[in-house]
Amino acid sequence: SEAVLLLGVFIFYLRGDDDLGATLAVIALITSYMVSYIRARSEGLGIAMKEIGLGTRPERLVVMIVGLVTGFVMVALGVVIMLSAATSGQRMYHLWREVKG
Repeated sequence: SEAVLLLGVFIFYLRGDDDLGATLAVIALITSYMVSYIRARSEGLGIAMKEIGLGTRPERLVVMIVGLVTGFVMVALGVVIMLSAATSGQRMYHLWREVKG
């Protein structure tokens, strides 16, 4: 659901020749995937990650929906990028601590 939303935003900006918006949408998509990827790989190792991180999927979706409704889509993309990067970092740190023992 999140990927569909971000791909839609990407296509919108791409068709409107807005390179910055399209770039932000792609970066948001990549960083959002990183959050899910780290969780999947960690849980494959038996390390729970569901509640780890500031910007899990529901929070990121709420930010995007608010951005779309208010018209501040680029701001929302920036917030999603920062939340996703922070959450990826938190999850990597949690994984490192758990593996380190």
